[in-house]
Amino acid sequence: MVKKHKTEAFVLKEKEMDEADIVFFVFSKDFGRLDLLAKSARKISSKLRPQMELFSLVEVWFVEGKRGERLVEAKCLEKFSRIKKDLERIFLAQKISEILDSLVKGPEKEERIFNLLKEGFEKLNSFSFRKKEELFWYFFWNLVWILGLFPNLRECDLCKNKIEESCFFSFERGATICSNCKRKIREKLFSLDFSVIKLIELILTQNFDFFEKIKIPRRTLKKYANFSEKWLNFLLEKK
Repeated sequence: MVKKHKTEAFVLKEKEMDEADIVFFVFSKDFGRLDLLAKSARKISSKLRPQMELFSLVEVWFVEGKRGERLVEAKCLEKFSRIKKDLERIFLAQKISEILDSLVKGPEKEERIFNLLKEGFEKLNSFSFRKKEELFWYFFWNLVWILGLFPNLRECDLCKNKIEESCFFSFERGATICSNCKRKIREKLFSLDFSVIKLIELILTQNFDFFEKIKIPRRTLKKYANFSEKWLNFLLEKK
């Protein structure tokens, strides 16, 4: 007898296959990333397609098949309708989905990522939500921490002294370099403001409610977003 698995999941992407099938990329609570094949889901008579809206929280049942996991039943638990009525929110939800698709490949349980997605989508769906860019980078830094892709920001990679001021960053090493050790490195280094380091470290200790309440200087936010984007691009190129 074929065993049927059940779990909650966020629907993040979909891809049409063959004449009538769809593969749904979801991140589940109990199995991590899943690419679920939904047979005949593009047909009007399909009962699966209406339940599997993008950026929704769903309950899914699936079985192991020759082509991977096959979706056999689905029930929508939360549509997050406000996200789909705002182009900026849709764009941000897509960016979050793309990062997960790029950095998380195998079906491995990681409930911390599921909870991070839940926090992010609930914020995106809230009526008064405004800090869209801040939410994206909040999600990104927490994700890379969970995946073990977080750079060394706490000490110089060469002398091992604690970083307590603005310094430099080596993307190849994935680590900070203090001003005294800069001359020992031949590669081009990125100038990293200490306020950015403190902000990134703060992200790992607070939930997003905290960042909605505080005011971060625009200059720091700009430098923070610049470094965050460069580290993201480096990880994507490496992958």
